[in-house]
Amino acid sequence: MRFPSFWISLLLLILGFLVYWPLGVVAIFLAALYHHFIPAIIYGAFMDILYGPPPVFLHFLHIPFTLLTVVFVVVILFAERILRRRKSAATL
Repeated sequence: MRFPSFWISLLLLILGFLVYWPLGVVAIFLAALYHHFIPAIIYGAFMDILYGPPPVFLHFLHIPFTLLTVVFVVVILFAERILRRRKSAATL
């Protein structure tokens, strides 16, 4: 079911905005996991706007949540591609 997962990730994102930022990261990961790639990138952009660039040694990352979202999307797509190849090779 893809529709409820979107609302669950949106709820976690709102809680991440209001309460604690790791909930926002979980929301981004869930949205990417359930193939809601565009909303995941939008979530990451909202988190970047809300929290701004990180302090101290990671200050050169101006958009860390958006970059994290892109990494999540690439890793999920790459993992699915590998698993599909293994599954098709195992069934042959």
